[in-house]
Amino acid sequence: GSAAGLTNLGLFYLNARDFGVSPNSPDNTAALQAAIDAAQARGIASVYIPSATNAYYTNAGMITLHKGMELFGGIGPFDANGTTRIRCFGAHGIYVPNSYSVTIRGLALTGSRTNNSAGGITVSNSVPDFPGEGVTIQDCFIRNFGWGIITHSPTRVLVENCQIDGHARAPFLLQGLIDTTRITQCTLSGATNYFGSQTGSTNPVIVTAAGSNARQVVVENCEIGDGNPFAVINGTGNYFTFRNSNFERGALGTNHFV
Repeated sequence: GSAAGLTNLGLFYLNARDFGVSPNSPDNTAALQAAIDAAQARGIASVYIPSATNAYYTNAGMITLHKGMELFGGIGPFDANGTTRIRCFGAHGIYVPNSYSVTIRGLALTGSRTNNSAGGITVSNSVPDFPGEGVTIQDCFIRNFGWGIITHSPTRVLVENCQIDGHARAPFLLQGLIDTTRITQCTLSGATNYFGSQTGSTNPVIVTAAGSNARQVVVENCEIGDGNPFAVINGTGNYFTFRNSNFERGALGTNHFV
């Protein structure tokens, strides 16, 4: 049915397929952005991208997700082929310029590693400490970007039940002032080649940027491999808490933090 029909039926989401998003299209960037923009204009909180046998390609640039919105896919077997797959050959993945009450779930994002500064999901915040401000990333598979997730001063970040690995630099880059970053029930692996100057920082899992203040980073119930060191710490006031997480291989080395 049409997008208008979905709205008139009183459903709480728009189906991206109704805006021309298709696994058979060589580039879904404009169509997917049109679905997101239409949902925002109509006061609909969510956009759904159905799972498909083939991946959806977005080659013309990153997708912008507006505040108060949810972008979700079909939840399948938890791997790169089970959830709704999006191949982001435009280097960037999803951009959230205002992280007020944003959710991304059920997506498998794969980049091309052509841009070492690109993020699979990049989250910013223009209204610090606003009530309800924060982003939730659930049931996602993120691989082959410069960074898996980049955050610029959101008050709260929750990353749950995700697999984040294979990136050129690291799964996480934390920037600015962040009150709480909670990473739970995730599988994480360090970068294959971190382009930093720190001695031994060959494949970290988390990097905090210069001038950052990550007040509370909680890593719990995670499987962490190939991270030596686990974190490269820049800035001040960065506090880490670990609960019930399994460190493998290099992640248990002497360069746990640098």
